[in-house]
Amino acid sequence: HYLAEDGIVNKCGTVDAYAETHFGESQDNDPGYTFNAETNIMMKRYIPGEYRKMRLDRILVSLNSPVEFMSPCSLWATEPVSETLELSISDHYGLSIDMKFDLDHSLTSDPQVEKRLQDNASLELEPFHYGTAKMIRYMVPHTFWLIQRAVGFR
Repeated sequence: HYLAEDGIVNKCGTVDAYAETHFGESQDNDPGYTFNAETNIMMKRYIPGEYRKMRLDRILVSLNSPVEFMSPCSLWATEPVSETLELSISDHYGLSIDMKFDLDHSLTSDPQVEKRLQDNASLELEPFHYGTAKMIRYMVPHTFWLIQRAVGFR
């Protein structure tokens, strides 16, 4: 849930496909939030009061694997299934990447990307405050919404 979790990628001898195809020198630096309360239409009902954006999901590939990334890793299923029902496929977005199996290739990690992930590993954990008062504030109207949904009014 935290940027500091990026440190595990290098320690495990893996390559993060999203980071490798977005965080390098000439890449777009898109953060790749697979959990985004601002853009996922069902979040306000599924987890009332949620506001965080996180890169929870990853495609990890072992270093030196005989694979090559053929395209940038992309978010998948970011559009709602039904705006009327405030429904998405999941509370997370998926990830997709094309890879080519090639025995003559050995997957390596961009040193700049490794450094960024390692720098993230030294960050303090971001605070998340979701106290009792806030929970009650969001859960009371949420309960009424759930009841309406259960009996077919929404």
